[in-house]
Amino acid sequence: MRLPILDPKDLSDEQKPLYDDMRAGIKDHFKGFVNMRDDGALLGPWNPWVCEPRFGKPVWELVKAIASNPLLPAPVREVAILVTGSHFRSGYELYAHVLVAEQRGLSDEKLATIVAGQRPVDLTKQEAVAYDVAAALVGGGVLPELTWRAAVKEFGEHGAAELSYLVGRLLHGLGHPQHVRRAGAGVDAASFDHSAALLAGGGGAHAMQRLRPSALVW
Repeated sequence: MRLPILDPKDLSDEQKPLYDDMRAGIKDHFKGFVNMRDDGALLGPWNPWVCEPRFGKPVWELVKAIASNPLLPAPVREVAILVTGSHFRSGYELYAHVLVAEQRGLSDEKLATIVAGQRPVDLTKQEAVAYDVAAALVGGGVLPELTWRAAVKEFGEHGAAELSYLVGRLLHGLGHPQHVRRAGAGVDAASFDHSAALLAGGGGAHAMQRLRPSALVW
């Protein structure tokens, strides 16, 4: 199925409170990339959530819990998000978080390698642990004990748990078998490859800003 982008003036009484809360949360925690249209319509994952508030509201509450007062360093979070987005070839996730990751200090070389589905050789210790945890979780099965221990050593038990919940939340959305059809806009089947090509070609995050986010797969 495909979901249309909801016009704010067409929201139901059930959708409106969730829309208002998400819009406020986006302004507080999700900056640096396009996430709503000029008319206030939400893009990316927020549109599917507001389409189905019965399910979207609990997911949004988890997102807020993870985004509020995080224990993990910002670059670590971005590495885990990009590993997951790359695994599922999610154009919008990569568009948004490549821009955010560069703002958090990750180099274009690291970003291009992660988006290509590979492990950069110059990751910091904490970034490497985040990469390994995310890669193991998106690969399926039980997280290896040694990988979990490494995460606890670097981030503490609560930080390691936050990392697993962060990836798990992304798996909930990006791993959904219909996520390509839930973009909330026209689906560009080549958006992932376009994102990777821009980075590999040296365009970096500045080139990513020229992408049309409403046409990217979430």
